[in-house]
Formats: sequence, C-alpha cells, structure tokens
Amino acid sequence: MHASTIVYKYGFRLPRTAKEALEMDQANGNTLWSHAINKEMNKMDKFCVFKEATSIPTDHICLRCHLVFDIKLDGTHKARLVADGSNTPCHTDSYSSVIAPEHVRLTMLVATLNDLEQAMIDLENAYLHALTQEKAYTILPQGFGSFCGKSLSFTRLYMG
Repeated sequence: MHASTIVYKYGFRLPRTAKEALEMDQANGNTLWSHAINKEMNKMDKFCVFKEATSIPTDHICLRCHLVFDIKLDGTHKARLVADGSNTPCHTDSYSSVIAPEHVRLTMLVATLNDLEQAMIDLENAYLHALTQEKAYTILPQGFGSFCGKSLSFTRLYMG
C-alpha cells in the first residue's frame, strides 16, 4: 500500500502520523486520537521505556520511532509506538502469535467438558517488561506529549 493512501477502518479514517492524528481531532472536534496517543505514551512513562539523556550518546544507534494507528472493533482508537528495529543487529528470532477468540472459546469449552482447571492472563504490555541489550536512542517529533523533542535512551525495547 502506498504511503499516501487514505485508509478507513470501521468508518474511521486512520492517520499516518501523530501530527495528522491531532489535526483530525481538531477537525472532528474531539480528542479520540490524542487520548490514544496519551494512553500509549503514559505506558512508556509508567514502564520507564525511556531515560532522558542530556546529550546524544555517541555509542548508541539512533532509532526512528513513529506511531501506528488502529481502530478496534468497538470503535476504540488505538496508537502504538514502534521503533525502527531494522537498524539493530538481530541477535535472536522472536515471534508473538495472536489467537482467534473462537479458538479460545473452543478450548474453554473442551476444558469445561473435561472438568479441567482454567487460567487466563492478558499480556497486552508484556513487551514493555523486557530490558534491552541494544544501546539505542531516539528523538520523538511533535505530537508525542512530554517526550517531544527530547533525546531519549531506551531502557526497555521490544525488537520483535
């Protein structure tokens, strides 16, 4: 898909950049995208993903970061911060699967019919708990809240 292609999902237009998302909020008279951005950036702050650096570290590589926008089935606006992992050396392969809700329901049905004990967990932010071995920094552009324009070293970085 071309970078300038306008994409809609569930009747909502998906922005390509944080700046575009904030402009869409202003045009629509709401704060749906800015709320999604703030929620994601608050997670980054809560899990100490970044450490502010007083200068650009010379032994670190620079990773470009951007937000990926999506709409959930219920209309919730979602923003996810992603780093340009193609610029880092790959030390290990990683894979994160997604299971369909139908498969979860079927597994629970089989477990119930066989009187098996069931346990579940939500791993939405599991990637934020892993410490990074890579030495990397970024400078986030306009639209990234309190992180905007600061030189930031990564303390936690998901390279999957």
